[in-house]
Amino acid sequence: MAAISTNFPRTYYKLSATWSKKAGNRTYKDKIFNDSSQKEPISYVPYVFAKAMNHAGDLVGSLKALVPAAHTGETSLWVYDMRPSDAMPRTTTDTERLYSFVRKLIRSNWFDTSTGMYLEKHIHITVAFFVWWFATKDFYFATKEIRQTTYYGIRRVWTPVLLSKMPTVVASAPLAKKVAIVKQVAIVASAKDVAKCQGFQERILALVREEHPDFVLEWNDDTRVHIKISGCLEFNNDYYISGKKGKKLQKIYQEYRKLKKKAGVSKALMEAAEEPMAAEEPMAAEEPMAAKEPMAAEEPMCIGCLTNQPNQMAHMGPGGCLGDEYESEDDFPESWEDL
Repeated sequence: MAAISTNFPRTYYKLSATWSKKAGNRTYKDKIFNDSSQKEPISYVPYVFAKAMNHAGDLVGSLKALVPAAHTGETSLWVYDMRPSDAMPRTTTDTERLYSFVRKLIRSNWFDTSTGMYLEKHIHITVAFFVWWFATKDFYFATKEIRQTTYYGIRRVWTPVLLSKMPTVVASAPLAKKVAIVKQVAIVASAKDVAKCQGFQERILALVREEHPDFVLEWNDDTRVHIKISGCLEFNNDYYISGKKGKKLQKIYQEYRKLKKKAGVSKALMEAAEEPMAAEEPMAAEEPMAAKEPMAAEEPMCIGCLTNQPNQMAHMGPGGCLGDEYESEDDFPESWEDL
């Protein structure tokens, strides 16, 4: 059995340059790698490997079955830790993990015995092609999601299938305690992020309304917001913003979207928008109770009270139940907020 490549990055880049040149702008659905002689493994390995992956009903799901304890997300899985600069394994141990995973795939029911033995014989090429298939941007699309872009119009969304790092696993603890800790962290983090998002919203509206005073946005509908902001950057649109202001708007909106994608921020923004209305109700209900409780607890403690004097002045002064805190009109607060 062949060991791992002593210099896998060099092997990968040499092979990927050939495959990328052959693929061009085409995707995995195109017949890029045609049948060739087994004497040419650089082209034959991609042919048999791509053929198997194209016939898989649920490609990512099938791959997850090989690493059921390590994957996260619907369209992603972890096989090895990658270097920060590219999809190459970070360490020798990660290279071993990658080779081990591909060998499991070769020995699965995707390939017959003879094909599996051929891929094992050319394991370095096989592993390199596996990485190329999933790490080459805009080649293999795991979902059908589309996105509207400023410069390229509507495009398919390409997201990495291979996670660059091992998913973080929380240390074993009671489930309720874990949930409480996660919620607490989310609330603390959201408080800062919500304030920033609200600031971005105000800046976006102010910037557009300098040119179009009637411009409005429904912040609770991300799709409508995206469409209207995109319209501001499109020529001949009713709300078009040109020049430096347009670039500034695009930059602010990109920062806003990036921040809003953080966990819990969208929900926190909606809750923050509802708080003022919810806070008014208990205040209105508590005011009568707060006014009645002290009156019910009062007891006659001064001469005026003991002699049942109706005159308010009899209850003021030293020892009076009304005290001598306010002796003149100038001593009264201007508003209840000054109390």
